[in-house]
Amino acid sequence: SGNNSAGNSDALPGITCGSATSTTGTNKSVWFSITPANSGSMTISTCTGTDWDTYMRVYEGACDAFTACMGSDDDGCSESTYGLSSVTFTAVGGTTYYVLLGGYGSTDFGAYTISATCPAACATPTTPTMSLVTSTSATATWAGAGTYVLEYGPTGFTPGTGATAGVGGTVINPAVSPQAITGLSVSTAYNLYVRLSCAGSTWSSNSAIRTFTTLAPPPANDECAAATTINTVSISSTTASSTQTVAPAACDGGTATSANDVWFQFTAGSNGAASVNVTNVVGFDPVIQVYSGTCGSFTSIGCADLGSSGGSEVAALTGLVAGQTYYVRVYGYSSSTGTFDISVTGAALPISIEYFKGSKQNNGHLLDWKVACSSSPSVTLQLERSADGRNFNTINSQSATATRCLQPFSYTDAAPLAGVNYYRLKSIDIDGKITYSTIVALLNKDKGFEIVSLMPNPAKEVAVLSVTSAVKSIIEIVVSDMNGKQLSKQRVSLIAGNNQLPLNVRSLASGTYQVTGITADGISKTLRFVKQ
Repeated sequence: SGNNSAGNSDALPGITCGSATSTTGTNKSVWFSITPANSGSMTISTCTGTDWDTYMRVYEGACDAFTACMGSDDDGCSESTYGLSSVTFTAVGGTTYYVLLGGYGSTDFGAYTISATCPAACATPTTPTMSLVTSTSATATWAGAGTYVLEYGPTGFTPGTGATAGVGGTVINPAVSPQAITGLSVSTAYNLYVRLSCAGSTWSSNSAIRTFTTLAPPPANDECAAATTINTVSISSTTASSTQTVAPAACDGGTATSANDVWFQFTAGSNGAASVNVTNVVGFDPVIQVYSGTCGSFTSIGCADLGSSGGSEVAALTGLVAGQTYYVRVYGYSSSTGTFDISVTGAALPISIEYFKGSKQNNGHLLDWKVACSSSPSVTLQLERSADGRNFNTINSQSATATRCLQPFSYTDAAPLAGVNYYRLKSIDIDGKITYSTIVALLNKDKGFEIVSLMPNPAKEVAVLSVTSAVKSIIEIVVSDMNGKQLSKQRVSLIAGNNQLPLNVRSLASGTYQVTGITADGISKTLRFVKQ
């Protein structure tokens, strides 16, 4: 509050601000200054406690050297008896503003009250929460409206300020809650912050730190296209780090909230029935679902989820057709994960190749395999080799009974071809039905590696990258677009022999990409693939 009855009638400074005359609104004028701490909308007003016709002008700059008019007003207040004034403008924290208050005419002066409403401090955002964390992506969520940036980096990185990234950090600008983050490294701990953009150039402090860790790579059989073959001999598996391919099923009267699944397959050798058995369950409540058809276009033919508190499950199947391949998925009720054994029994079991793998041994190539052949009195096993992956020749052949098939087989190729050797196993049952294994590639060199294939290609969710290495080594696997922009990177250890590496391409847009393997000394191999 004050009284300008004894004030001087100052001339207007040399900058246009409201009325351009030298007398309008300057009668018995007085001056004020204010420096707001924060940026934002500011209002300076005489709307209460004043009983004469006021005129207000607000300037930026310095006395006798103003640089800008922030606003002026004559009769902006709603009070009807006197013409009172109020100026609202966008202030910048730390900047000094000057206010000229005077009477509109020569009789306008007396007691007054002038007040300012200053911008509030820039609020620190709420601590983000993390969801949908996978091996290469995550989603951050926080509360509050406004314009934000999100910054993340490996634990220990130095966060930046405003829209600028700190040392080792990556900024998403603008960031909108919920914000998806892609291209993360597997099994890696990250720190994450969000910052709010306030008025002017002011930014809030970092939110409280949020730490999260990406999952291990998904299992090799995370997708239907990479389903693991099962038979009467139980094999161990896990749903840890798996992702959902198909929505949860309505099964035995209940429906889970999610279905982070792994996939298996078997081919019926005759018409009849079979049972899919999940045993030795640890840490989760399993659900089994069985399909006929093909990946992406199948029909559910059986489901089992009777163990409400976990434990073994059995999916009983009838009406299976000889020669038809069936797909099995196992997932945990309500996102639970754990380990288990799985097998399939019954009348409709085919001869199946449990595994076929290869490794380097001295100057030769060691091939190992295991075959389930309980549905046939005998089986012929032919080991085939190729120099180009297309034309194969038999290098070893042997017959085995169902009893012999209970034990694994092995064969050493003592004279491999120069360069890449492609091997596959061909099984022939008593009725002449032929089954082929996957192809294993081994490199007959002293050093180096080759990228053999990526399956499936085109890829949809997860593909399997086949890499053969001459020696035990570590390489970087880099996925990039066709312009060379790096989209993901991970370090992997290779054995001397054939390596099957899961590659998660779920976050990629449809298009053509390339995957490159790079050794520590800069040797690289590249393969092009298509993302559906």
